[in-house]
Amino acid sequence: MFAGKEPSHSWHERRVAGKHQRRVFSILILLALIAILALSIYVLFRGMAFFGPGYGWLDRLFAVLLICCELYIFIHAMAYFVSTIKATTRYDVTGDTVFISSVTPFVAVVIASFNEDPAVLEDTIVSAVTMDYWHKKVYVVDDSTDERLRAGIHDLALRYECAYVRRDNRRGYKAGAINDLF
Repeated sequence: MFAGKEPSHSWHERRVAGKHQRRVFSILILLALIAILALSIYVLFRGMAFFGPGYGWLDRLFAVLLICCELYIFIHAMAYFVSTIKATTRYDVTGDTVFISSVTPFVAVVIASFNEDPAVLEDTIVSAVTMDYWHKKVYVVDDSTDERLRAGIHDLALRYECAYVRRDNRRGYKAGAINDLF
């Protein structure tokens, strides 16, 4: 199968997937709250220890510097938790890539060429290979009659890990090459 529709999911499957995403999100929130609580308790006890008796002015100076460094780390940890929660709940890109369904249609990207310079064809191959879709296969169908061009296109296909298909007869030209591939 080279391309197709998204398989239809039953109401129950969508409901289970939604519950799973909510559960993952709930666990993420719970872990963030536990970390915030632990960091808060730590900063509180460090502040209380700072005011304890028996410290000289130099000890207190370094204690203040240490508390400032720890507050800096604490503030950045809070910003990280907020950013992570925001990214997982509000951005579609995160939902599409992190929580992607395991059942996505296979897509075949077909690049048909005839006596094209490999330097020109390379941009097309790079664009196809770097598409933001993980379940695809790129095919380079070559009808070139020039052996030098044919070898260059074959090297490109190997370099970018594409399937290289070569035809000896040129029946139907580029459209025929695509039909023969399918």
